[in-house]
Order: sequence, then C-alpha cells, then structure tokens
Amino acid sequence: VQQEMVVTIGGTVQEGTIAVMDMTGKLLKTQTVNSNTVKVNVTELPAGMYIVQYTDDNRREQVKFSKQ
Repeated sequence: VQQEMVVTIGGTVQEGTIAVMDMTGKLLKTQTVNSNTVKVNVTELPAGMYIVQYTDDNRREQVKFSKQ
C-alpha cells in the first residue's frame, strides 16, 4: 500500500468503524463504515507495518498491512 488502501468487508455490514493502528496497538486514525468496500487514505503514514481493524456491534476483524 502506498497512498490508498481498499478494505473489503465480507458478510452483512452494519455501521461500524475502520481503525488503523501501528504494531504496538496505538490508534492512528479511524473512519466510519457503512458499506462493504471502504477506501482508507494512508498517505500520511510513514513506511512500515500496520494493523487495520473493522469493528461493529457484532464482530471485530483485523489484518496486518505494509505501507511502502
């Protein structure tokens, strides 16, 4: 990922939140979600490994990604 990451959420999406965190769990940015596909701008983040996490009332899913 360099500038913008597309996050695709499977299943039924309720209104939830996308959070971007560093590898220590420090919250760097959040974005409200109400569809299965969300674009997250990561231009301001320095190169490195990060975690993106989707949370709604019923579930929480996270995945690691590399910013170049």
